[in-house]
Parts: sequence; structure tokens; C-alpha cells
Amino acid sequence: MVAPFSWIDVRIKDFMDVMTQEELLLYFFLISASNEQGVSWWSSRAITKKMKIGPASLIRARRMLEERGLISTRQDEFSQRTIYQLLDLPIEIIRDSIEIPKIRQVEKKTAAGKKGTKKSSTEINDEAHEVALKALEEIGKKFGSI
Repeated sequence: MVAPFSWIDVRIKDFMDVMTQEELLLYFFLISASNEQGVSWWSSRAITKKMKIGPASLIRARRMLEERGLISTRQDEFSQRTIYQLLDLPIEIIRDSIEIPKIRQVEKKTAAGKKGTKKSSTEINDEAHEVALKALEEIGKKFGSI
């Protein structure tokens, strides 16, 4: 048996403040019910039963998710079911809502616990880059890919 596949893009939190409860429920349901390409063939009847909502609520939630650019739908010609496709999150909308923090100047403490010279943004970024590379190397060693 093939294990189910699902993922949640953490950037969805930028949309959660404006989404209704039904939209969130449908979006997360589709994440759990879709295949690796984000496609779901669940019928409206089955979805409303699982989500414990009425057909009108499902239709509203589906339309709003389509308007927000989070899903795409089409009617299957044979079964007349709605086929759902999860889409990549619209980056343009997300970038407007993300506040990028400024890099702080960090004071380096000496071995005696006294404050030393301040590090520049470049030095801080270089150190963070080195730490990240070391962490990736450790992960790679654990999985045997490096």
C-alpha cells in the first residue's frame, strides 16, 4: 500500500486572518485528501459529509479559495464531479504582508564576559551561513547522502 502524501506550505498563515472557517477547513481537507500533485477527486457530497457543512457553505468556500488563487477547479465531463487542484501560494500577495526584520548589531562577548566589538551585518550573515551549512552537512551524514 502506498502511504498518503500531504504537505502544508507554512506561508498559508499569511492568508489565515482573512479566510473564513469554511475556507480553512476546505483548504486543509484538500491538503489531506489530495495526491502528490495536489489533485483531489472527492465528491461534493463526501466532502460536505466529512467536513460537516452544507452544500452552500462548500460552494462559498470553494469560490473564495479560487478567488484567492489557492485552488483551481474543473468539472469532470464523465462523472460531473468537481476536481480540485491545490495551487502554489501567490507570492505577490504574501510579500506585501511579510515584514522583514532589520539585522541587529550584535555585541561579541569576550571570554571574561566583557563586551567586545560589534559585529557587522556581513559578519553575522557569514556566521549564520556557516552554521546552516554545518547543520545541512550533519543532516546529510545522517541520511548518507554526503
